[in-house]
Amino acid sequence: MRKLVWFCSLILGLTGCAAKPEAVLTTLPLAVEAPGASASVREASLQEAALSNRGDRIFVAQVSLRNRTGKTVSFGPEHVHVVDATGVPFPRISEEWLHDFYSAKVNRRPAAVPPEAIVPFPSDEITVGSATLTSPPLTAAEQRKMAEEMATLVEEVFVRPRQETPGSFLVKGPEGALGVLLKDVTLKPGQSVSGFVYFYQAATTRPQYPLRLIADVEGEISTFLFQ
Repeated sequence: MRKLVWFCSLILGLTGCAAKPEAVLTTLPLAVEAPGASASVREASLQEAALSNRGDRIFVAQVSLRNRTGKTVSFGPEHVHVVDATGVPFPRISEEWLHDFYSAKVNRRPAAVPPEAIVPFPSDEITVGSATLTSPPLTAAEQRKMAEEMATLVEEVFVRPRQETPGSFLVKGPEGALGVLLKDVTLKPGQSVSGFVYFYQAATTRPQYPLRLIADVEGEISTFLFQ
C-alpha cells in the first residue's frame, strides 16, 4: 500500500512538472536601423518574453544613448515607444512598480498591483516627431485587468526562475534579472545612458509584425525595425 501511494505521488509530481508552463525569452532580429541625424541613439534591442501556455507577452526594449546634440537633453522611458506594423503603440510598464514588485516577490513578500502598473497613455494620440500614433483607449476596468494579468506574467517569467535557482540564498536586486531600468535623466553633451523599458501586449490584441522601436531625443527620431 505504501509503495502504491509513493508511486501515485511520483506520477502526480511528474505530471505537474510536465504541465508547468515554460518561460520563453526571444531576441527579435534587427531588420532596419534608422538613427537620427546626430546618431544620439547608438543601439537598440528588443526581446519578447512569454509563457508557453499564455497568449500575452512582455516586450523588453533596451536603448543605449549618447548625447551628440551639442546641448543638454532630457531623456526617459516616456521617450521610448514600441509599435506594431499598424502603428499602434504598446502600453508601457511602470518602471517604479516593476522594480518594487520584482524585489518584493523574489523575496516572497506581498506586493500590490495598482492599475498604474500599466502607464496610462497621456491621450489617445501620441506625437513622435512629425508622426502621430493612435493609442488604444483603455477603460479603468481594462487597465486593472491588464495590470493583474501582466503581474502574473512578470512573476512567472522573471521572478519564479530566480526563486527556483539552486543555492540562491543571496537574492539579487531587479538588475539580476530585469536589467537596469531606464530612468529619467538629464544628459550634458557627450554623456551616455543605457537601460531597459518594458511594454505589455495583452492576449486579446496580438501584435502585427514587424515591430518598430522609436526613440525621441528632443525631436530627433531614431527608428529600429524588428521582425
